[in-house]
Amino acid sequence: MAAAAESPQSDPTRESPALIPVSARATVLALVIGVFALRASARAILNGLGGGPDVPLLVLFGGVALYPVLSRVLKLSRRDIIVIYCFVMIAGNGFDLAQRFLPAYTVPRYFHTPENNFLGLADEYIPSWFAPQDPEVIRQFFEGSDDGRMHWGPWLKPLALWSLFFMVLWWTLFCITAILRRHWVEHERLAFPLVTVPLYITSAGSGRLQPRTTIWREPLMWVGFAVSFLHFLTIMLHALNPGVPTAGTYYDVGRFLTEKPLDAMRPLFMFIYNPALTGMAYFAPQDLCFSMWFFFLGYFKPIMLFVRMAGLPEPSGFPFYWEQSAGAFVAIALFYAWAAREYLGRVLRAALTGGWLPGEPEARRWAEPMTYRGAVLGAIAGFVFLCGWYILAGMTPWVAGAFFAMVIVFATIFTRGRAETGVASLASFPFWQASRQLKSFLGSQPLMVNGRMTNLVMLGSLIFLHFGLYPE
Repeated sequence: MAAAAESPQSDPTRESPALIPVSARATVLALVIGVFALRASARAILNGLGGGPDVPLLVLFGGVALYPVLSRVLKLSRRDIIVIYCFVMIAGNGFDLAQRFLPAYTVPRYFHTPENNFLGLADEYIPSWFAPQDPEVIRQFFEGSDDGRMHWGPWLKPLALWSLFFMVLWWTLFCITAILRRHWVEHERLAFPLVTVPLYITSAGSGRLQPRTTIWREPLMWVGFAVSFLHFLTIMLHALNPGVPTAGTYYDVGRFLTEKPLDAMRPLFMFIYNPALTGMAYFAPQDLCFSMWFFFLGYFKPIMLFVRMAGLPEPSGFPFYWEQSAGAFVAIALFYAWAAREYLGRVLRAALTGGWLPGEPEARRWAEPMTYRGAVLGAIAGFVFLCGWYILAGMTPWVAGAFFAMVIVFATIFTRGRAETGVASLASFPFWQASRQLKSFLGSQPLMVNGRMTNLVMLGSLIFLHFGLYPE
């Protein structure tokens, strides 16, 4: 990537730039707009409108359009606009995590009846400090209070504890990315498409990331904007009035496969045309773009056809997309670890000695968020804390260790995938597999210690860690 080639880290002789703190104005604006983005996302999801308006993108374009005014009145720089954009982008995804996390430990009490005994099971397997215990508080959580107000008192302790848990989770992942940052940026030179776009839009990049004039005077930008705008406008109008024609977002190729055995390939046999995905694919490596459709047409679909032609049974979940993706993630992790073995060995030696990488110029150290010793110790301490949290909840230590090891491996590989390709969909994450792989390989019986189902209950409740909602 041109930006990586021209970055200060690439030039050992370049002096370290002064680290400029984020301005107070940018911080306040980020907080205010972040709260608005979170509320907009929550309302859209609760009303069945998907993710709702793309507030981060609106902030980015609005900041660029109003930059002459913002720079004079609020003294904001282009760097401040990018900081606000990043903050809003992370904050806007908070509700998607919360809506999967909070119900996991409150649903049994809400749906309890004498026949199902959910209340007894919740008292036995879910710790009291995970969520409020008062049935009325739980009812108000799902149905709302009679006066329409939110009564925060019973929730303060559980929310404070879980805030600590998520802070440690993200701190652990941050330490891991701090360890791998230099390898990804300087050695592998990943493209970072999600960074490329805002740098180009705000004219804050260099080289190829610097527009010839401004983003508003780029003809190709307006062509792409018009095509994408008209495409999604027809979709929205069609939703309001089915009489409005629209191309939609995909074409179902499988509808032509009606005869046996070709009908085995019908599920998910779609040609998807999404301008957002097309734009992200522009920045992705060509071999990766090729492999996506090649393995879909040359691997998954032939397997489905072969099983049908051979008359073999098709078990539930076949052809096991998520399970195979989990195996692929583990294989990729092993490959990356082997490819980076020399770099990781140098990091380990630096962590043991308390210094930097051998032969590393001092001019490069400004870009590191922390020392390698701090990153390694922080990752280990965070992993131990996460395991200990659920060990206190009743999980067997080896089950908690195996689960969080898979979560961290999946999150790291997913993060690297986003750094290389942009991966515009969280569906690329192996859904629920950190929990299911343990049950698939071992079965339920080894996980039931002394006949208790604590491990199974905890693994089932950890669905909120299976959606790739990480600070990549």
